[in-house]
Amino acid sequence: MQLAPAPSAARQSLQQRRSLPEGASGLLAFDPRCTHAKCAYEWTDKSKFACLCHEGFFGVDGAVISGPPPRALDRFAVRETNGKVELEVPADFSTPRPKA
Repeated sequence: MQLAPAPSAARQSLQQRRSLPEGASGLLAFDPRCTHAKCAYEWTDKSKFACLCHEGFFGVDGAVISGPPPRALDRFAVRETNGKVELEVPADFSTPRPKA
């Protein structure tokens, strides 16, 4: 894995509350793919992430609340350098499956 500048979609995801205060960088970023079937999930107005494809729900810490996901949301390492956010993304990363 290597650090790369966050693409605009990732920056937008961070702005859409896929980030939380934590650690030295002050940010925590989740992989945008549900751990059940790699579907896209979204932030709800009820303070949780929802993958509506198979009714999987995650807390603000990424932990499974309910549904079929086998584990918490995966995380990307985050670093902030000179006002720029960088995510450590696996080399085999692919975008999430579209929502149902």
